Amino acid sequence: MGQGGPRRRPQGGVDLRMTDREKAATVIEALKAAERAPAQTALPMLNALVGLVQGEADQPLEVEEARSSAFMAICEIGKALHRGQPTDGLWGAAIEAAERWKGLWRGEEARANGPRECAPDD
Repeated sequence: MGQGGPRRRPQGGVDLRMTDREKAATVIEALKAAERAPAQTALPMLNALVGLVQGEADQPLEVEEARSSAFMAICEIGKALHRGQPTDGLWGAAIEAAERWKGLWRGEEARANGPRECAPDD
């Protein structure tokens, strides 16, 4: 056990201390990699994302909705792969949902840090 206690990791080996923005970025990278992989390889890659897309307490509703949309889109791909059905359009929808989730965190960070001054025009 190290300083600060043990790192908690759920089933998929996900570091629970990652920010939601980091989780979303990791999901996007994994989705792009899984999209290029054969179905038998992609399915376990998707299953490993479950820990990243699980909800956390005290999230703004808009962020929670975007996160859950990414989760549902990933589940749709998993179901199609498991059943041997086509995944046309599903990968793009899942990546788009994860990007929307990640993008909302940029907005949340900006609101938390307060307004920024604009640079004067040159």
